[in-house]
Amino acid sequence: MAEYGKRPSWQWIVLYLIIGGVIYYGVYYFFLRKNNTYGGANTYGSATPMATTAPTNSSVVNVKNDPNKGSRLVSSTGMALYVFDNDKKDMSTCTGTCATTWPPYTVGTMTPGSLPTGVIVIKRSDGSQQYAYQNRPLYFYFKDKDSGDIYGDGIGGVWHLAKP
Repeated sequence: MAEYGKRPSWQWIVLYLIIGGVIYYGVYYFFLRKNNTYGGANTYGSATPMATTAPTNSSVVNVKNDPNKGSRLVSSTGMALYVFDNDKKDMSTCTGTCATTWPPYTVGTMTPGSLPTGVIVIKRSDGSQQYAYQNRPLYFYFKDKDSGDIYGDGIGGVWHLAKP
């Protein structure tokens, strides 16, 4: 009869494989979520996603015609832009963890030249500058990874695609 607490070697191997798998998945998941990017450099948690600092078009805000959603605003790299119903005129109320999920479309290091009609730059509570359309601050949604993604539309009944 085996002593209490002794296990055959194969049971220890299986146990170590399970524990190792759980640890590997946890670390991988943590770093995958922390390092997902809009295009290579910054994380979703960053208040300045890559689309805000390296525009490829001449305009920081463009109009995209969507067959299902109609006309909507997109960033210079084609990423969907959103507005938040709880924002006040010329003032963002989305800070802290909100700004992690909904990164503001900030000016970053780029100096805005002439802006399209209706687009202005507002100052955030942290001192950064954010684009706004018709006095409504503009945001990205952290789950949108490609220019056609619009996963943030309608969330909580207060987040909507920015419309021209």
